[in-house]
Amino acid sequence: MCWARGVASLGRVLETFRVQEPAALRAIAHPLRQRILMELAVLGHARAADLARATGQPANSVSFHLRVLAKAGMITEAPEHARDRRDRVWKNVAVSYTVEPGTPDAVRHVVRPALAWAEETFRRGSATGPREDRILALSTLVLTSEQASTMTRELEELLERWTARSLEEGRATPHESRETYQVLAVLAPRELPPTDGSAQDPAT
Repeated sequence: MCWARGVASLGRVLETFRVQEPAALRAIAHPLRQRILMELAVLGHARAADLARATGQPANSVSFHLRVLAKAGMITEAPEHARDRRDRVWKNVAVSYTVEPGTPDAVRHVVRPALAWAEETFRRGSATGPREDRILALSTLVLTSEQASTMTRELEELLERWTARSLEEGRATPHESRETYQVLAVLAPRELPPTDGSAQDPAT
C-alpha cells in the first residue's frame, strides 16, 4: 500500500518512508490523515487552516491529526515558510509512504480498516446502484504465473500514472474541489475449497 507519492518542499526529503512502527501504522490507518499526506504532497507545505479548507474538516480536528502524524515522524515543521515563530507550517518528510506486506500489526491497523471500508462501500453500492465515479468488481481469472506478474505490473503502472496525474493537476488547480478516493487491489491465487465434502458450501 502506498500513499502520497510526490512532494514539493525544501530540505532533505526521504524517497520512501517505510511505515513499520506501531505509531506510524496507527497514524496512516486513518483516512483523514491519508488525505492530509496527499494534500501536503500537492501543496508542498501548508498550515492547519489550509488543510482544513482543502479537506472540508474543522481546523482543530486537522491540527490534532497533524500532531499525530508529526509524533509518528511522518511530517515535520517547515519554519522556512513560517511568518513568525508562532506560525506552524507542515510538510511531508518523504516522497512516498508505504506499508510492506508482512509488516507486524499491519493487518490490524491498515488491512482490516481498508476491508471494512470496502465492505461498507459495497453495501452502499448495492443499495444505491451503480455510479460512474466508482467501481465495485470481483473478477475471477485463470492465469499462468507469468500472466499474473504482467497484470500486477500493469495495475501498478496504472495506479502510479493516476497518482502522478492527480498530484500534477492538484498542484495546477489547488482550489478545485476534490474528494478522497481510494483503490484497494488484491491479485493473488484463490485457493479452492477442499473436495472431500469436509467444508460446507456457503451457498447451501
